Amino acid sequence: MDNLAALHLKLKEWDYALKLSEKSVAIYERKLGGDHTDLALALGNMAAALSQKGQLEEARLASERSLSIMKRNYGERHPAVASAMDNLAGIYIKEGKLTEAEALQLRALDTFKELLGEDHPDVAICLDNLSDLYTMQKRFKQALRRAEDALAIAKKCYGKEHALSQSIESRIVSLKEKTSKAD
Repeated sequence: MDNLAALHLKLKEWDYALKLSEKSVAIYERKLGGDHTDLALALGNMAAALSQKGQLEEARLASERSLSIMKRNYGERHPAVASAMDNLAGIYIKEGKLTEAEALQLRALDTFKELLGEDHPDVAICLDNLSDLYTMQKRFKQALRRAEDALAIAKKCYGKEHALSQSIESRIVSLKEKTSKAD
């Protein structure tokens, strides 16, 4: 059921994704207990749906719980923990907690690089998220540097026609305009 919730998240069907993820959370809690990684994944999907619906406090609580479960199961240095950190950072950004978001994203980036290698797609996504955060903070040169690094990885992993590569490319064009105006 949680895989179905993830599918509906990709389809941007927030209400249905939330309903499915809430059911998944209830089933996992009842059948597996409160400390299973499947529960953490379901909580992460629930947090994503809640965040998209603007229910940020509930989203943050679900995401924090997901991260806590992942840490207890895997320790601090694991790709699943890094993903949970990056997801929580996205909610922090929506809440305006940019300093907290940056700290989490930098930890996630460090973990992804260490465990998965410098050229892994998760590194590109995390760099892109950092670029977005730095753009919000008007730290355009840092945003541009992160975006260029993300694009190099995305092109290597997916090719230049992939949606992620093209999205990053457009951010770079915009950032180059902003950095030239700032100089």
